[in-house]
Amino acid sequence: VSNNYANINEIVAKIKKEFTNENNDSEIQIYYVENKKKIIISGTDIDEINGVAKMLEENLKGQETSNQMIQCDQLVYEKLIKDELFFKNFEKVKIFNKFNNNRTIRIIGEKQKVDDAKMQIELKCNELDKEIETLPFELSNSEFIYISTQALNEVKQIEKNTNSIIVESPYVKYASFTYNKTNVILCHGDILKLNVDAYVNPVNERMQANSGLAKLMIDKAGDKVNEKCKIYIQKNCKLSEGNVFVTSSGKLGCKKNSLIIHASGPVWRGGYSNESSKLASLVRLSFKEAIYNKCKSIAIPPVSCGIFGYEPRQATEITTENIIEFLKENNDNSLETVLLISNELEKVRIWAKSLFLVCTRSCLEIQISSSLLKHESRWYWLDDENNWKAYLEKYSDFIQENFERKKLTFDMNIDGKSYFIDLSKSDGYKQVNKKTNHVHQVTNVMPNETFYQWYWLDDKKNKSPYSLEHSKLIEQGYKKKKSFSMIIKKHVNDIDCEYIIDFSNNIFLDGSKVDAVQINKETFFKRRMFREELLKNIEPNIEENVLKNKQLGHIIFITTFSENKHKVVQALRKIINNAKKREVLPVIDELTMEEMNRIMDENDVKIHIESEKLIVNGMKDNVDKVKNEFLTMIVNKSNKSKINLPDTWAEMEHSENLKLIEIQKSSSEFRNIYKEISKSVTDFEILANKVEENEKFLFHGTNETSPYTIYDDLVGFDMRFSRKGMWGHGIYFAVNASYSKLGYSYKNKSEGTHSIFYARVALGDYTEQPSRPWCLPPLKPNSKLRYDSIKGHTKGSDIFILYENGRAYPEYLITFSK
Repeated sequence: VSNNYANINEIVAKIKKEFTNENNDSEIQIYYVENKKKIIISGTDIDEINGVAKMLEENLKGQETSNQMIQCDQLVYEKLIKDELFFKNFEKVKIFNKFNNNRTIRIIGEKQKVDDAKMQIELKCNELDKEIETLPFELSNSEFIYISTQALNEVKQIEKNTNSIIVESPYVKYASFTYNKTNVILCHGDILKLNVDAYVNPVNERMQANSGLAKLMIDKAGDKVNEKCKIYIQKNCKLSEGNVFVTSSGKLGCKKNSLIIHASGPVWRGGYSNESSKLASLVRLSFKEAIYNKCKSIAIPPVSCGIFGYEPRQATEITTENIIEFLKENNDNSLETVLLISNELEKVRIWAKSLFLVCTRSCLEIQISSSLLKHESRWYWLDDENNWKAYLEKYSDFIQENFERKKLTFDMNIDGKSYFIDLSKSDGYKQVNKKTNHVHQVTNVMPNETFYQWYWLDDKKNKSPYSLEHSKLIEQGYKKKKSFSMIIKKHVNDIDCEYIIDFSNNIFLDGSKVDAVQINKETFFKRRMFREELLKNIEPNIEENVLKNKQLGHIIFITTFSENKHKVVQALRKIINNAKKREVLPVIDELTMEEMNRIMDENDVKIHIESEKLIVNGMKDNVDKVKNEFLTMIVNKSNKSKINLPDTWAEMEHSENLKLIEIQKSSSEFRNIYKEISKSVTDFEILANKVEENEKFLFHGTNETSPYTIYDDLVGFDMRFSRKGMWGHGIYFAVNASYSKLGYSYKNKSEGTHSIFYARVALGDYTEQPSRPWCLPPLKPNSKLRYDSIKGHTKGSDIFILYENGRAYPEYLITFSK
């Protein structure tokens, strides 16, 4: 028996019975040997044996069984197994859908029936797969933090209810613009972690993946992709610069039918080998292939910027220009998302500059993250020879930090020397040596720099430019009038040639005037060299109106069926909106637009003025923080004499959130508090924290909660963390220290001490009530207003209970030994 059969023992028994009934005197024996997959027929009559064998063959025909398995995408599997009506169509097969981690369907039954069922299920899977979409969902920084922490369970419930997968983006977005329906995003991240329809893989002409991104991408894609590349080279010898070759993405990513576009980047040869045209061709061909294959998304890294020698600024500008031009020429295309991606933040920063320039020329609106300019705000000083020199990054960042905080005069130590930095003068910034009083000019706006491009004259007397790096080396030698040797790679035969750059004579062999002479060190062949002055800006200034938050936010990806995508988006948006808050605050006359932008940027909120009020919108915690900052500003700008600040308060720095002050035992403060608690607590020290209606000083124990979490918090005593007591959920305060000490003090086990608060409490209009689970104080008699607090009595002490925040201040922390 060469195949599996359904109910083979039953078939053997049936044949044996039928044959025996027809031939009573037969000595035929029939039995099935399972471990050998054989049916044994024995007897004395060969004709009878053949007859039984024929009956068996006829009965076994069509009874062959098969065991097939179908691997499914997770979302397809989840939807498929719920379609009970679909599975009812299959007869004489058993289908198991809880096999191998819930993503495999197993079919067992008659071979033909199993084959038919497998074909139908695979067709259904393909149909469902076409209905799946992956869409980006943008979140602000604070929205993302909330979604990925506090609302994590709600997000998982959405995934379950809508048969969706919601994951964080593997990249950080730093700039973006939109052309028609195509969203172009500049991001910092790993291209190999993306799930896109097309990946651009920068390769050399031989497609040798020996190092860099090309090796990583080929390794991730797998042997089959690597083999296809080798076959292409065997047939075509090379992939010419500026051309592309397309393969499947293999194991890279998890999208079906995704591609790798292998792009042969041009090697930089000084700009005289048509490099820019080749790079432009490469970009356009890559996008043409993506559209031809109906790709919705493509990821492209900086091409030719590594060992190929292309200057990143120039290469990214050419890439961006050609992407935009291609999108203009192909309005009706399939691309929805273009990712410009690099895992090097410096290249992302350079690409952002190129994006800004190209988009400005093309009249496209662009958003760029302000964090990309963190190290672009460089500061410079003018030396005694009138040369501008950049401060080291750490000093530059220190100056910039003070400048942004409006601290315009400060001291700074550089290499053991002390300097006074003065940024307050409108006629110019200064650096003064505090010992010698020597003054240097300081600036954060680098003047235009004169740059000299060097050329050599070829055999046709055409000027060919040296690369930027070589031009800089030659210019240094020119200024010093010092000849030197320089190695230049000749890409014609890919060998290094060493040349002497000679500045000793500015008259060439034919009597013509030159700026220098290039001499081949091996052949002594000489070429004329010329120098041209160019005026160039070091970096373009990105306009402030395109700069957004430090990070343009986070992106999460929603993978779901088309019919569910709006449902998922609405559910996520509902979760976020429920965690948001709108606060109306008074307008502060002194508040500048610059200050408002700073507050919005730092707290990830939106602020606008409406009907002479400040409207703050954002996540609840952020809005509360902004509200506190605005109220602090109002207090600081008010007349301090009206506030009655305690004399014992100490001065605080702007950056300080709070200050703890040790109370001296000789002070009146210490004596007054000691008098109140000396009956129950001894050997203590008091720490004062930095706030009339019926105001009292009362005791409060925090039990297992560290006092630090209260006095360091913006709210202080917080109802949200209160436990249910005899008078319900509230904040409890005691008149007697012994009550707070007894079982409610905070125990610092490492130091062997206990702590309780002596708090300033605004009780307002209170009422004495019996113990019961109050949620709020009761209404006043014949009034719609409630009392402000409740008074009770327990364990030998009067106690007071507050049911709202903001009515108590943790003024003193009392620490005592047992």
